[in-house]
Amino acid sequence: MEACTKNIAAILISIVISTSCTKEDPAIEMEPQPASISEITTPRYSVLAGAYSSDQSVELYTITEGSTIYYTMDGTEPTTSSLEYTGPIVVSGHGTIVEIRAIASFDGGVSAETSSYYKIDLHHTPTIYATGLSITEIKNNMVGDWIGNVTTPWVAPQNVVFKFNSDGTYSGKALTATNFAYPTEFWGSALYYGSDIDHESKTYNIYDVQADGKATADITIYFHENSTNVDRLRHISFSPDGNYLEFELWHHMTYGPIKYKLTRYQESSTEKRLVTISSRN
Repeated sequence: MEACTKNIAAILISIVISTSCTKEDPAIEMEPQPASISEITTPRYSVLAGAYSSDQSVELYTITEGSTIYYTMDGTEPTTSSLEYTGPIVVSGHGTIVEIRAIASFDGGVSAETSSYYKIDLHHTPTIYATGLSITEIKNNMVGDWIGNVTTPWVAPQNVVFKFNSDGTYSGKALTATNFAYPTEFWGSALYYGSDIDHESKTYNIYDVQADGKATADITIYFHENSTNVDRLRHISFSPDGNYLEFELWHHMTYGPIKYKLTRYQESSTEKRLVTISSRN
């Protein structure tokens, strides 16, 4: 029995010594891993998406120190082989349409993509609205693809895209939502309190036209797991040519205004993409 005890003690001593040696061994060098998407802030734009009546100088930036921004302007998905951002992108000339898509790269990883859209329309007057439209005409005008920006009293402005369908359904997506805890819900979504996920419950309905020609509507915002909320769209208005749309969203009919300024989406073409790049190396 004594021999067994000695043997067990010897084994225990051996284990302790072995463990101690292991602890004192130099750390094994691990192969460096690329930074994850959540660690890299997405590219942001100094000018919000939309139509402008004068030339614009657009700067791209990210708050991830040491990162590099890559972008495209031909509609293709940006990669680390795309144009490297080195200076402001000047969008100029009447009729010019530019769509910028960008990513940020840092320490071997890349961020999620963001994008922005610019149209130069020297004849655009944001304060002139179409009047005398019927509910049917307003519904017909809303149908289509729209891109622009949203501002709220609570969070930073962001770029958004919408598609309103003739059957009363819609889809929306935030194009420049930053890395929040819920990147596709709440303040990171096109409709602030909702989700960007497409769902059959996402509908809108025009129900009134005011004396000044601006319409009001209800819109059903989808959250998740069939949770929805009906909010109010107020002051829906169009430019006389129907290519510019503005409206306000009021959450629970009370909290707002969440203001949208949208331009009817048109794909940029080689002929219209009259863009100059300044400060390029």
